[in-house]
Amino acid sequence: MFIYLSPDHPIRKDEVTAILDIESVTLSVHTRDCLRAQEKKGALITTSYDLPSSMVVTDSATYLSKYTASYLKSKIEQNGL
Repeated sequence: MFIYLSPDHPIRKDEVTAILDIESVTLSVHTRDCLRAQEKKGALITTSYDLPSSMVVTDSATYLSKYTASYLKSKIEQNGL
């Protein structure tokens, strides 16, 4: 099954390592360093022009999504994933 971070950004549910609230995680220096490293590698993907509400981490990339972490998690639970 897929999680749609936007119409152009479906990702497989089994690839998801974490779904995090962007406001909570960006307070940490370590998280900001990780985001910078992902950006340098070209593995930081913004899924919308809107302000991001969540960060979805996979093995291959980190996605910034306009959808809240709770919304994305509820979609996973709704689909029985």
